[in-house]
Amino acid sequence: MKSIVSDRDKFLITTFFLSVALFVLTVGWGRRFLGLGTHSYGLGFEYAAVALGVWLGLLMLWWARRRGKFDLFEPPVWISFNVYGQVVLNVWLLQRARLPTISWVVDNLETIMPLAVLVIGVGLTALWAGYVLAFLRLAGKENRLQFPAGPMRLTNVKGIWVTGWIIGNVAVLTGISGYLGTGVGDSSTWLNYFYFVTIITTAATIALVIRHFRCPTMAGWCWVVLVVVSEIAARLVTGSKGFALTFLWLIMTVYYATGKLRMRWFAFLFFLVVVFVPVVNNYRTILHLVDPGEGVTLSARFEALETAIVESVAQPIGSSLESATETFEARQGTMLDITASVLTLHPERMPYVGEEMMKSFFSQLIPRVIWPGKPTERPQLLMITTTYLDAPTEYSFSEIGLIADCYRAGGWVFVVVFFLVLGGGFSWLYIQGPVSGNLAGIVFYVTVLTQLIRYENYIATTLISLIQFLPLIWVIIWLLMFKPLRLNRFSV
Repeated sequence: MKSIVSDRDKFLITTFFLSVALFVLTVGWGRRFLGLGTHSYGLGFEYAAVALGVWLGLLMLWWARRRGKFDLFEPPVWISFNVYGQVVLNVWLLQRARLPTISWVVDNLETIMPLAVLVIGVGLTALWAGYVLAFLRLAGKENRLQFPAGPMRLTNVKGIWVTGWIIGNVAVLTGISGYLGTGVGDSSTWLNYFYFVTIITTAATIALVIRHFRCPTMAGWCWVVLVVVSEIAARLVTGSKGFALTFLWLIMTVYYATGKLRMRWFAFLFFLVVVFVPVVNNYRTILHLVDPGEGVTLSARFEALETAIVESVAQPIGSSLESATETFEARQGTMLDITASVLTLHPERMPYVGEEMMKSFFSQLIPRVIWPGKPTERPQLLMITTTYLDAPTEYSFSEIGLIADCYRAGGWVFVVVFFLVLGGGFSWLYIQGPVSGNLAGIVFYVTVLTQLIRYENYIATTLISLIQFLPLIWVIIWLLMFKPLRLNRFSV
């Protein structure tokens, strides 16, 4: 608590505040000279976006000075950067002329959009409050809170990774995993278990990456290249853009292994996004054209992928950058529209859905192995596109986000309560990993943060994942991946 913020951290924080200052000037006097004009959502939205950026920046600065350290991947910092940057900043600076397609939002645009930014700010502030209060309460107890595990069982970890890597690639090649795959119908009953295998494989990958970067070897570098290349190849075949997230998690893991942010890795990530996102977009379009209605076979997928790659490579780099930017804008910007729609509809036109969520939650919580006949149809609560985007057809890519989902469950109070609790849980997770420096705890922390908790998810999805998988992940790391220590040594 008494250490001094490093020069690098000061540079990062200063850069952030200079950027915020530039945004303030842009919205105020600078708008007129830069020729940006007022945002289509109104000047109130612009000031709300600036205010939220300044507020989050102040929280980050205060906490960095309080802790004596700035960690980009600390839960409230990481989530604030993601939510503000991808949702609010995205719409504010990159989509200044856009208008929602939702009639009831357009009718009340200049009032509801600042309110949408406000509810996001309330959720993030509650997250910070819960995190800081719990952290200060638990500070100094990291020796008792740290993960009760000793040295890594290297042979076990390698075996887990090899097994998971093989299963993942078999799933790709057989069509079980992938966009418009052929194995979804018959294999849907065990896709949940495949998801768990993926999580455990990720945990093993994190452990091996940390081990390699703390003691690099040529064999280790070859393995890292294999991980990156096979991940990109598998994601391309399945028609997923998840390779970008995987590489981002790799950067996070390397940071906790070395204590350094590799800026050239961020540059490489940007390169991957510009090159491969247009390929995936073209690939998905071609898959829809060749899909017979029962999924696309592997041979047809390879032909479609080859065509997509050739077409994408042939286009100018500017077109690839534009395609990647448009994908980012559309995917993340829609979440702000959905948040505004939720605020408009609840509770004036539609009642809060907290009770309905609770009933649906318990039915989803029961594993399919216990309830083989559990309904597979998508519940009405998940019909986000038709309910909140005023669209005639439901699309799976419409995400509501935790904040809007909390609001439709129980209003402003529920947003505050949920994120206070979430912040407290993050504090416990962070202390037993990065704060204590325990390797098993870091593996557990990064696995949970990257695999189980996403800000774009539903409340039910997040809670079910935590209830079903968190204890199993904990036990597997504790018993199989590391040498277990006695639990009573770490009781609070």
